[in-house]
Amino acid sequence: MTSRQRPINVAARSRNKGDAYASWTDTQTGWKVFLLKSYQVNNGQPYARWFTWVESENSEYGDQYVSELWKGLQWSQDLVFHTGIWENRTRFLEWAQGSG
Repeated sequence: MTSRQRPINVAARSRNKGDAYASWTDTQTGWKVFLLKSYQVNNGQPYARWFTWVESENSEYGDQYVSELWKGLQWSQDLVFHTGIWENRTRFLEWAQGSG
């Protein structure tokens, strides 16, 4: 009998804004977003959500649906991500979309 390993959520632990898993300026809103935690292994799920810090006129922490963040993330020009987890932008974006 072989044991099946459960997939690991690489962004499951909460982080502070200064040590975010990733940050980018949302191309839809112009707000700076900091990814602080992912609640699930597969971000492609319909109600997948991330815990974020958003710098806007009303800066705040909160949960956001990945599908809503994706719209402003995919074309972001200033994406910064944790290179110890994702080796390049493509890998991060695949993970963020739920396909990697």
